[in-house]
Amino acid sequence: MPDSDSWRIYHLYYYLCGSLAMTRRVDHQPNAQGIEKRLGKSGFRKVVKALFSQDRVWEGTSDRASTVTTGTVVNMLSELRNSLNIDYQNHQEPYSKVLTTEDILIALHKLIELTPEERQRLGLPIGDGLTLLQQMLLTLQTAGGVENYELIFRAYKEAVGLNFSNTGFVAHNLDEVDALITETVESALSYLPERQYRYTTGVPKSLGKDDTCRELTFKAQREIRRLLARSGNTQAFLPDNATEHPYIRHYLQPAFVTKLAETVVNNERLTDQFPVYLKRVTMEACGPLPFADRNLGALEFDNAYPLLLNSDLQRLDKKTNFELVNGLPGPSDYELASQEATKIVVEFYIKIPTTYECTVREIFDKLVSNDTYANKQYQRVDFALSSTGIGGTLSHAIKVINIALLEDIPCLKAFFPIAHDVTSTQSIIRDNVSSPVWAHSLVKLCHKDTVGRALQNFQGSSSSYDRFAFGDPIGHGDYCGFDFLLSQVQASLQSRLQAIRNTGISPQIYINQLCQRTEQMLALKEAWSYLKGYPFSSMAMIGTIHRSIIKSIFGKRKLSKNDPNIYFDAYLAIAEILLDEGAYKASYK
Repeated sequence: MPDSDSWRIYHLYYYLCGSLAMTRRVDHQPNAQGIEKRLGKSGFRKVVKALFSQDRVWEGTSDRASTVTTGTVVNMLSELRNSLNIDYQNHQEPYSKVLTTEDILIALHKLIELTPEERQRLGLPIGDGLTLLQQMLLTLQTAGGVENYELIFRAYKEAVGLNFSNTGFVAHNLDEVDALITETVESALSYLPERQYRYTTGVPKSLGKDDTCRELTFKAQREIRRLLARSGNTQAFLPDNATEHPYIRHYLQPAFVTKLAETVVNNERLTDQFPVYLKRVTMEACGPLPFADRNLGALEFDNAYPLLLNSDLQRLDKKTNFELVNGLPGPSDYELASQEATKIVVEFYIKIPTTYECTVREIFDKLVSNDTYANKQYQRVDFALSSTGIGGTLSHAIKVINIALLEDIPCLKAFFPIAHDVTSTQSIIRDNVSSPVWAHSLVKLCHKDTVGRALQNFQGSSSSYDRFAFGDPIGHGDYCGFDFLLSQVQASLQSRLQAIRNTGISPQIYINQLCQRTEQMLALKEAWSYLKGYPFSSMAMIGTIHRSIIKSIFGKRKLSKNDPNIYFDAYLAIAEILLDEGAYKASYK
């Protein structure tokens, strides 16, 4: 066993036995048998004797204790907790001996505590800052409690750099901003070892460390110039980079510029592996609701509703006999029908290798564009998905992103296709119209099996998912712009991509399956258009579905639960149109 592991186990057991489970004989010596009983671990008394031996014989005992795992420590803490609770209830131990949450967390932290040498080998920081961080986490989990959301959220915002208060020096011109960006990018990439540029004929170029720093610095500096242009500060107001400018002095504060440069580095690193981008978000009012009825008289609900719907719909709503609360009925079909729906269209594009093998050629040819200008071995695929309803605009955009990134992708079949938004927050740099908007998103992907167990154990109105959740991949994303909606949607896209990355799946496999799923999804949409539009033919619709989606399985086997959802959607679409046309036997087949 490595020496560091041996002493890590020593400090863990010493804390467990000496601080938490200690019991003594009449001669005040440690009672090894009593400690072993409290921890519920047979054969542990030899380890206890070695821990407290004056001869320091731990080195010889460490091999027998080398099988310690997280599960082992959890079992010991559970036994100890129950034992001390019983002793306290029987007046055999004072209240100060009963385990607190902090006691348990300290013991678990010792499992992963690194030595200074290990931290140095991994390039991790050391010092008092680490101690402060460790104690802060303990305090947030114990004193405040996990339910104290506001306290935890404030600490989280500080930790991820969403406090853009003006600290340190103030940048006065573009040269100073560029210098800060250069310094920040170099610091963010300091973990990279030195590497020289390499280029071989016929082989994609391989950038060196300095080339990567320059490229990302240029991209971050370009983002600053985009912000300036969108704020109205074009070249006419910025004659040169050295001229002092009030917008730079007031809005491009060092904390903001630093965070922006770090975010550019993080987002570029992510999209280098998962090249999925958001192009634009558009909104449009979508009928047919609400139905206006100018001849509508006063309603029977004490005039609570405006004159919107025809009387038949109102009478239908009245038949439900909703109980009035403060003179108003509860939410019902009337409220639903009186809202104006909005259609949200989210446009994406993906960079895929030229070696990609498409699933539906006729759809792929419509989506693919010429090779990207940056790297000729990639192609760009553009596609759009939409959602319509009366819900919030951001909710619909997030729904579309979930569908685009998570739904019906084989390598993600273990995860629920709706990411859990832990937080979506925004910060306005100077709290006025001219200020950039910073958006942050934190999500986690939930396992389908866990969601199923949570639903089976659902009690009352409170969710029980957290009681079962374990190992859910987490992702966070940031984006800066001038639009509240677009900034938050971009951040939500980045957070989901990072969560997907943290699942450990292959980026190449994911991108391939994402594109193939998108082709089939759009093929089904196009098939429906042949029925609802020209040539208004069910045969054209069914033929397109057979050719584009189910050709490989139709007539060869039955559907199984492991098949992608698009297969079921395709069969259901065929059955629906055949039933509408009265072809009952054909729909059954």
